[in-house]
Amino acid sequence: TEFGPLRYRMGDWVYLPKACTWRQVPDTETTLLMVEATDEFRVPPPGQLGRHFPFDPSQATIPEPAPIDNGVGPHINGQYEVRLMHDGGPTTLYYQHNPIDVEGWRGDNFAFTFNIADYNVVTSDSVHLPPTVHLFMQATGVYVMNFLPKPAESVPGTERTPWYHRNVDYDEIAFFHGGSLYGIPMPPGLISHAPQGVHHGAPEKARERARRKFGEYDKVDWSVIAIDTRRRLTPSAEVLANDLGQH
Repeated sequence: TEFGPLRYRMGDWVYLPKACTWRQVPDTETTLLMVEATDEFRVPPPGQLGRHFPFDPSQATIPEPAPIDNGVGPHINGQYEVRLMHDGGPTTLYYQHNPIDVEGWRGDNFAFTFNIADYNVVTSDSVHLPPTVHLFMQATGVYVMNFLPKPAESVPGTERTPWYHRNVDYDEIAFFHGGSLYGIPMPPGLISHAPQGVHHGAPEKARERARRKFGEYDKVDWSVIAIDTRRRLTPSAEVLANDLGQH
């Protein structure tokens, strides 16, 4: 990035500020979930739990400046290409110098990585908490949440699975990062989409199983990234071509 290089590993969020110039150079094959918004993403304002919980900013990894303008890089005939993304399509700009060559920077707007293993999960023994308690970052009309391993609700009679509902204000996206739910594997890479106004929730069989197995499991071992959007989302042709035909 134009702030310096950032290494990432499995489970990392890689935050890139709006208008940040970046280039991805992976060591191995990488599968990513990319979330883009027209507004900048920001840490939600601190609530009753304070500004270090559930997301402690001190756990973020910040890049160090690293001059790299040594003539080696993705240049063509001495020019470096930068693609500017906007609604009308990408515009290509060319520079005579490496655009991510950096000697130093200062300020509070920077790229960083944060691993989901360092996220402190809010829990309750007696009630299944609403998704917003797991809020990680937000932009105007976009909310990103981490559903991560946690102790299961322990008070007998508590409904452990998310309630059946419809969200008339937001589209809901769930990206399965891995794990399991009361012994049922959650395949990594699976994505579900619940458009605004459509009833959805855990299947009744899953709900009944959670009740029946209440005493056998004391932990929820899932890793799910949830994205709620105020504007309706339109699935691309590539998404529809891989539709499994089930919720």
